[in-house]
Amino acid sequence: MEKGLSKYWTPQAEEYYQRVIDSCKNFAEQGLIMLMRDLMKYDGRSKEGRRSRAKARLRLATATDDDLAAMVVLEAMLAGPLNMDMMEGRLKDLEKARADIRQKGIKRSALECR
Repeated sequence: MEKGLSKYWTPQAEEYYQRVIDSCKNFAEQGLIMLMRDLMKYDGRSKEGRRSRAKARLRLATATDDDLAAMVVLEAMLAGPLNMDMMEGRLKDLEKARADIRQKGIKRSALECR
């Protein structure tokens, strides 16, 4: 087992998630699947875990307004009946998070695995 990986992560899980990511139709689907994969794959306390979180922030920072809207719709669909108030609030939260990340930036060292 590689350092930083969850003890439950297997090569079969890696292949499965790669096939699912390759079949995603849009940014929202791909981002959600990649987030789920990273949460299960890495020990969050490891360098690799911190690196995967930095990559998730980078994906959010580079998302367009349409991408964020698609993410909100997908999250709402997975959570249950569509609630327009929840969707509007979540969209504002994602836009604020994106603006904060863009303002603070992401350090190159956070994206590298040493």
